[in-house]
Amino acid sequence: MRSVPLSADPKTDDPDRGPVWWFGRALLYFVSGLAVGFLFLAEFAFSTVAIVQFALAVLAAIGIFGGLGDRPNLSIWSSFVLGALSFPLLIDARSAFLPFCQDLVASGMACVARDYRGQFTVELASSLAACLGTVLYARLGLRRHQL
Repeated sequence: MRSVPLSADPKTDDPDRGPVWWFGRALLYFVSGLAVGFLFLAEFAFSTVAIVQFALAVLAAIGIFGGLGDRPNLSIWSSFVLGALSFPLLIDARSAFLPFCQDLVASGMACVARDYRGQFTVELASSLAACLGTVLYARLGLRRHQL
């Protein structure tokens, strides 16, 4: 004997479960990224390990390629990277362009001992790539659900 579905509504068969689930999932990834960024990455700020920066840059690139290739399971990672880099980027932006202590700096003026501009540039580029990937993910959701 064959079972009969309770509803013939095609939306109930959709594994996406609608736009609220779609954007709720992105919000969950973003909040998880915020937690990682606040609890782990912000603690280290400029001393973020290069392999972690590389991994976040790769995740941001995967998010862009996933968004361009209509693969939402890959583009969702951009919202995680965006959340993860928000706190370290705010912390590092405050001190990235301070003058070096080795230069002639007036006493009482804030300075940094080494050049952080390279690490800050990687964080900024990864963050911008994550913004693009998040926009592509939102575009996929809007196009898929015709909001």
